[in-house]
Amino acid sequence: MFLAAFISLSVWRLGVELKSKVIVASTSSGLTARHVSRLRPSAMILSTTPNESTYHALALVWGVLPVVVDKVESTDEMIRSATEKLLAFGLVNPGDKFVLTAGIPWGVSGTTNMIKVQEVPKT
Repeated sequence: MFLAAFISLSVWRLGVELKSKVIVASTSSGLTARHVSRLRPSAMILSTTPNESTYHALALVWGVLPVVVDKVESTDEMIRSATEKLLAFGLVNPGDKFVLTAGIPWGVSGTTNMIKVQEVPKT
């Protein structure tokens, strides 16, 4: 529990320093997105989840835009899926940077342990 809170604080701080428009919280249970939301970042929180019930619960959390995504098998697929959603919703432009947090292994609740700064590829 404490690790997820510390990672969320680091994600918030990175978002501030990078002036990121969006923070991505990939989550199975919703806990990661809730931790980031508690910090009230100025960036929107896009929370990707493969779980319909988590999607509905996150719809009530401050600053979170939940999105249901297909279950993925790798971190690279998760990042690619999140980037596609960000572009589809018009939340980022090519060349923008965003902060992503998730748990590895992906899809296992309570494993938030990763932070990544990702640049949206220029097409």
